[in-house]
Amino acid sequence: MGCRHRDDPEGTIDFRVDVGQGDDQVRFADGLTVPVQTSRDQITFEEKETNSFHLSDNDTDDVAVGVPSPDARALGIPFRVAPVVIHLDHRHDLKHRTTIARRTLSFEDHELVKPDVLGARWMDGRCHEVPPR
Repeated sequence: MGCRHRDDPEGTIDFRVDVGQGDDQVRFADGLTVPVQTSRDQITFEEKETNSFHLSDNDTDDVAVGVPSPDARALGIPFRVAPVVIHLDHRHDLKHRTTIARRTLSFEDHELVKPDVLGARWMDGRCHEVPPR
């Protein structure tokens, strides 16, 4: 089946789910594939989104966002923009689980706050049957 997120009219994040054709898997529009778990009523899979870096200045004060510190303003020190440093940041990796209801051909994507605890719903959409590849 092919699935489209409700808020993605261009289909840039469409995904295709192949089940019962050897390896059960989902294939995303960008070519990434992940395995799926199937049952009679639903298909589920998990993804990991990685924010691999964030930007900051060298001393973590307000200069990086374009505001001189109050002390610098009081002393009349001219404003300078601090150099920006890229830090690898793996603390913001996010896992989410997509569940497809096989009878209604709809899906929901939820944040995983613990290994098996669903958090907020991020996205949803509709699926439709497509011929096997």
